[in-house]
Amino acid sequence: MDNKLAVKVSSLVVLFSCAWWPTDALPSDLVCREVNGQCQLAWDFSDRPKATYDIERLDVLSAKWDPVSTRSLLQIGVASVEGGALYRVHACNVSSTGAKTDCESSNVLWVPVFPAEEEIPSVVTGVNGEQMIVHKNLDLAQQIEQYNVYVFVNMLDALPVSILTLPPMTEFGEEEAIADDGRVSLLESMQWAFFVNYSEKQRLAAISPMQAGQYRGASPDQ
Repeated sequence: MDNKLAVKVSSLVVLFSCAWWPTDALPSDLVCREVNGQCQLAWDFSDRPKATYDIERLDVLSAKWDPVSTRSLLQIGVASVEGGALYRVHACNVSSTGAKTDCESSNVLWVPVFPAEEEIPSVVTGVNGEQMIVHKNLDLAQQIEQYNVYVFVNMLDALPVSILTLPPMTEFGEEEAIADDGRVSLLESMQWAFFVNYSEKQRLAAISPMQAGQYRGASPDQ
């Protein structure tokens, strides 16, 4: 995997790349830590600690953030989560009555899935009916990346609220310091593609909601 592929889908240019590397996530508090090729969520609120930290997953249909694990008291932590969803860490203080106060959200991350080749369809149908082709003649890693990015783009297009109501995604960009083996992992390549498509969707929404796709309803809960 040593080249770029851009595919025009709906209002987004769906981008795939292996020539880019993640940078330090600034000002994010949430990053994807690669363990055996999988993404573990890792957060760090040590510079502005809170009392509790909830890992939350976005329910796309309702635009609500749902807690997915036991509340953590750790300023710095790591957690394994289910793939195929958008996550954040919601950090809050707690009042004497037990109510959450002074809450803030980390940046968001999309955690990919890693299906077997026979589980990857040759076509992913977009929410607007467009056909996104998974090229089955490619190696498994490239099929996994194409499939994940298409599922991710479908999520963006299905949002019932403006994407501008969501936190930014943890930033990925070109990294000058190349790893010793000179390779970009599948997970790193996918994280870059997620970031580019998410950021482009937010850019288009800031220009005109119509360019970023239709949405309904109010902002997701904070």
